[in-house]
Amino acid sequence: MSVFIVGGSNSLRKEGWTSYFRHAFPEAINLSVGANSTLVGLFRAMSTPELKAGDTLIWEYALNDVNHLKQGYDPNFLLGFVEHLILHCRTREIKFAPVVLTPLWVERKPDRVPYYEALLHLFDHYGLEPFDMSRAMRGARGVKTLPATVYQDGAHYVESEEVLSFLANGAGLAVHRAKVPAARRTLFTGGRTVMLLDHAPTGAFENSIMRIPSRLPPFRLRMPARGSLAAVAFVTTPAHSAISIRAGSGAKAMRVNLSTTTEPNRRGIDHLLKLASLEVALGKPLFLARDAEIALSVWDRTGALHAETSCEGNIPPTELEPDVHIAGLLFETDPVRARLTRWLLPTDFGPRLRGKLRAVRARLSGALRR
Repeated sequence: MSVFIVGGSNSLRKEGWTSYFRHAFPEAINLSVGANSTLVGLFRAMSTPELKAGDTLIWEYALNDVNHLKQGYDPNFLLGFVEHLILHCRTREIKFAPVVLTPLWVERKPDRVPYYEALLHLFDHYGLEPFDMSRAMRGARGVKTLPATVYQDGAHYVESEEVLSFLANGAGLAVHRAKVPAARRTLFTGGRTVMLLDHAPTGAFENSIMRIPSRLPPFRLRMPARGSLAAVAFVTTPAHSAISIRAGSGAKAMRVNLSTTTEPNRRGIDHLLKLASLEVALGKPLFLARDAEIALSVWDRTGALHAETSCEGNIPPTELEPDVHIAGLLFETDPVRARLTRWLLPTDFGPRLRGKLRAVRARLSGALRR
């Protein structure tokens, strides 16, 4: 059995909690990528053939996802992709170990934002036992909130032996309690499945922490089934660069332009694997028919430019870097039931979440019977 880790920068830091975790699990394989949402965790899991039945996957993207809510991401969308990853593990008989971290701005509140209630309910629904750093350390210290001294900054825990060993031990506990997710009705994905489009890589981007098969634009693909083009994975560049994605044909074609330029304040990080949500960029899901064409090219500077977190949105009128590594595209199949679920699923995660979800299912069932 091997242990794999997908998480944000707290899981990637050289002197972070994983350095303590390796005392007990020296062979753990770290697939973490910072400055991303859970979409990149799903992408890393789906594109890693070494991750197989019987292995354990540690998921640590709650902190990142909560910060992405402030960037325009809908909680349903993010929780849906957490569920997609859970379902991916269930299908492949991979054990799932959630490790839940909390940013400082949320930790300052006695009651966390509603996303956490929905997330913990999701894990409970599939029979999973997460390690919740905030709850565990609050309980160990007998306090209602953790002090700012537990953090190095707003998004990272302090590099102290007390804090990081506590977190590492908790992650180890999550691994020992990990199990293959139970077979349950879905809560957020509504019958949708997620797949990686085969973009026929012609090369690879490689640095000290990862090797990603990739392809340079321009190139074209076709949708293998009806669904929504959910996200595109690319490697940012320090030089000014951007890509365009044109989906569909004729008057109904849609286009989205994405910055692939690394934000200047990334403190020496030149290249960063990013997954950009096309739903966030467009403001709505990008539904496509089977065999619809998807064309990727270097941005021609027409149309608005969308910048994901950690990407530069103001690109001066200079020549653009043509060599942008496209690492893959995620799409969701979209049966009629899934479309109805997307429209009807409530977005406020209050204490009556379970009742609201039951009401949604009842409305769906009635609509489909008619």
